[in-house]
Amino acid sequence: MKGFFRKNLGMKAFSLLLAFVLWSSIVSRAPEVRWFTIPIEIMTGDDQVVVSSEQRRAEISLRGDTTVLNRISQEQLRAVVPVDQNRPGRHTIVIVPAEIQGVPRGVTEIEVHGSGFEITLDRKETKLLPVDVQFSGEVSPGYKVENVTIQPTLVEVTGPASSFGEVQAIPTEHIEIGDVTDSFTRPVKLVPPGKLLRAAPSSVRVDFEIAEIRVTQEIGLAVLPSQDGWTTEPSEVQVTLEAPPSMDSRIREELSARVLVESLPPGGGETVVTIDFGAFDTDEMPRIRIVEISPPKVRALAPRPAR
Repeated sequence: MKGFFRKNLGMKAFSLLLAFVLWSSIVSRAPEVRWFTIPIEIMTGDDQVVVSSEQRRAEISLRGDTTVLNRISQEQLRAVVPVDQNRPGRHTIVIVPAEIQGVPRGVTEIEVHGSGFEITLDRKETKLLPVDVQFSGEVSPGYKVENVTIQPTLVEVTGPASSFGEVQAIPTEHIEIGDVTDSFTRPVKLVPPGKLLRAAPSSVRVDFEIAEIRVTQEIGLAVLPSQDGWTTEPSEVQVTLEAPPSMDSRIREELSARVLVESLPPGGGETVVTIDFGAFDTDEMPRIRIVEISPPKVRALAPRPAR
């Protein structure tokens, strides 16, 4: 018996080493399990929108060769869950292994852990709604906000049908008007009510027209023919105008009522009354608005020939 163990020692040692190498190779290639936390992407139909979801990440485990598992980055994995066949309402979603994307070859088993999660779906709706400009503040004394215009006036709003509710317009961010005397333009973002409504475009242009406050007044002006010796009936007209109060005294000094008589028949005739602004320059004249001249026409009388 002792002779048996002593015979061919070299060959026996080599066989033992070979068996150990084979065993190590088999052990090293035994499947391994790795756990990953991956994002969930919910694929809706064109007419659907997710109102709420209780879960945005999933726990999975992958079984496979260690070399393969070592090359997997968590960023390459995700669960893509189609819900386009589901109707509006609340649903329990269970992720299946076939919905895990980014898994390389060499992974022998995919397991999704957890019992599922709840989502609420709604019908997607799109409406054209007007923009409501939100602003406050006081302009400089003697001035006012004459007009506010918006470009565009209507925006396309998309979201769950249930989120529109009583929404009739889309407000802008609040605009504070400072101590200004000139018109100005400002881009401003829209603020759709609720987190699920989206407006396109997401901002608009708002133009503020700032104007001087004009007071309506009525003054009497003598009618002045364009040639000496002519007279008019009546000899005075009443002029209703709008102008800043600061210009009141100059208006009474500078404005005059005029009639042209050169094209009238020799004896005279009816002609239109116009207002001459006197020494007011071209920048000041737009600040005065003539509302009415009464009467708008007078009868111009030529001078009587000397006897």
